[in-house]
Amino acid sequence: MSDKLRRSAVLIEPYKQLRFGVLFLTINFIFSILCFSIFYFFLSDVQQTLEIYFKLDAAQIGQIREKFLQPLMLAGGLFILFILVTLYISVSYTHKFYGPLVSIHRFLDELHEGKSPAPIRLRTQDQLQELADRLNRLLESKKLGNKD
Repeated sequence: MSDKLRRSAVLIEPYKQLRFGVLFLTINFIFSILCFSIFYFFLSDVQQTLEIYFKLDAAQIGQIREKFLQPLMLAGGLFILFILVTLYISVSYTHKFYGPLVSIHRFLDELHEGKSPAPIRLRTQDQLQELADRLNRLLESKKLGNKD
């Protein structure tokens, strides 16, 4: 891959990408809190049932709480991992859209100003390939039309 096609900045349009990421993060955070709350409710209910059914003393209740602490911490860790992975995916996915959008906007601005813009060159994993190809064909046909 040529150095010209490599984008070093992860956040091309920081405000838009972060706004999308925060929306994604909020949805995941709410979902995670709901799932964790349900999980906690069921573990708490099982603990209370054990306390009542077996008439446990304070030391035994403490042992049961210790046993339930590990699954709760594991679930909490998994929800945090879920949120972080989702945030990473949202940033990398938006990177594939906003980079091409910046190139397309620059191309259209130059075209609108009457300049002859360079063809749009996107990375192979970028989105909006078809749009860039059509704009490049438009540029090529305009150049051919001006030569006649």
